Amino acid sequence: MAAIDWYGTNASYFKSYVKDLHSTFGKPIWITEWACHDFVQNRPCSKPETLRFLNETKGYLDSNVDGAEFVERYAWFGAMREGNMEGILKVRNGHFIECLFWLI
Repeated sequence: MAAIDWYGTNASYFKSYVKDLHSTFGKPIWITEWACHDFVQNRPCSKPETLRFLNETKGYLDSNVDGAEFVERYAWFGAMREGNMEGILKVRNGHFIECLFWLI
């Protein structure tokens, strides 16, 4: 088993990284943390950016169509904003749509 953390803004890069890791080591993958964070501008992602990124990446992880069947476990790290952590996300029709509360 290979365990990874991943932070960034590009869902395609995330998917490629996970696939490449599996191709390189041939082991099941556990994603112990992943989140949307813009390290180029050193800022947390906006709420719309976070929701778009989360829906695309989680959709990939939950789908066996794109070849993510080797991902055995995953854990969303959280969405940050000005040092606070965005809390539980609401789901509608299988997609994350909004944050229910902020932890301060």
